[in-house]
Amino acid sequence: MEDSESMMDAQNLVAEYGGRLHRFIGHMAGWSEAEDLLQETFLRVVRSAGRYREEGKLQSWLFRIADNVCRDHLRASRLRRSMALDESAVDLRSGPLESLAAREEREAVAAAVRSLTEEQRRVFLLREEGGMTFREIAEMSGESINTVLGRMHDALRKMKSILNPTGGK
Repeated sequence: MEDSESMMDAQNLVAEYGGRLHRFIGHMAGWSEAEDLLQETFLRVVRSAGRYREEGKLQSWLFRIADNVCRDHLRASRLRRSMALDESAVDLRSGPLESLAAREEREAVAAAVRSLTEEQRRVFLLREEGGMTFREIAEMSGESINTVLGRMHDALRKMKSILNPTGGK
């Protein structure tokens, strides 16, 4: 009975968080590796389920594991500064009839995210994809809240300058 219950819990986790974790991993480690790293993330979740403390947010714990998987992968494969976007996997939510403008906008945002430093990208994606608070990101990364806020500010400023180079004029 426990095995079937844990299987259902795992299926629920994948259904609820799989898409957001996949996008986070794709942006952090590269789209060509995202599926494998997502699977590695869920394997680590299952292996470490006994260490999860329920007083913490499940979402934060999952994204922390995904972040560690990405860091391990980047360290092992030396991709830290040479990440490539797989144009065929920009966004899992896109359909075959999407408008050209929507696709171009998504690609521009993906390029802007890629232009961020690894630290800025991590804070931005943990906040936007992970739904984590700045305090949670600071605790997870061992950084001060001011450092995390500064990185988010710098990330948003850089993305704004890339996405709107004329400043709205």
